[in-house]
Amino acid sequence: MLVTVSVSSWSNMMAAVTKGDNVANCRGADAGLADGGGRTPLHWAAHNDDDGVLRVLLGAPNVDQGAVDGGGLTALDLAMQNEGAAALRVLQSMETS
Repeated sequence: MLVTVSVSSWSNMMAAVTKGDNVANCRGADAGLADGGGRTPLHWAAHNDDDGVLRVLLGAPNVDQGAVDGGGLTALDLAMQNEGAAALRVLQSMETS
């Protein structure tokens, strides 16, 4: 289930992912929360073409790879739009496994 939260209640993980920071210190944070636009940390990592963060997030609980944002886009859609080669490789490999 996708839960939309306001910016003021963003998790440490969401703040780190949107800024391209390291998510290693975010263990235990809910990776399934979304921002006001419906984007989850997975969406932001795909948008930023951050394959390392994507791998961490895809191994976390509460992550829905098929979650859509407010515009109806998945993380894979965002990676394709932004021509994020690293993100595409990770997300496509997860779809086939």
